[in-house]
Amino acid sequence: MLTKSDCEIDFTKPASEVHNKVRGLQTWPVATTTILGKKTKIHRTVHTDFNAAGKAGEIMESDKRLIVCCGDGKCLEILELQPEGKKRMDAKAFLAGNSIKKGTII
Repeated sequence: MLTKSDCEIDFTKPASEVHNKVRGLQTWPVATTTILGKKTKIHRTVHTDFNAAGKAGEIMESDKRLIVCCGDGKCLEILELQPEGKKRMDAKAFLAGNSIKKGTII
């Protein structure tokens, strides 16, 4: 039986495990993380071939795409998310209203 405490994403895990957790927790209870100090639901991710060595949970790109590095050095692109108190939106819409600097750890 899943509970909301099982939903927190651990970006120190491999990218495939994080991606599968996001997929597995759809549509309830939904995977979560903290972005800009607010609890944020992550609805969709996709594997990316973005090449950059970063720390686990580090934002690697935040201009038009939201790419985060995982524990195995591979990156995931967050496609859809839902900030606390807001509607579900794509990453581009989220980035249009929120300034996240490259290198931020989530």
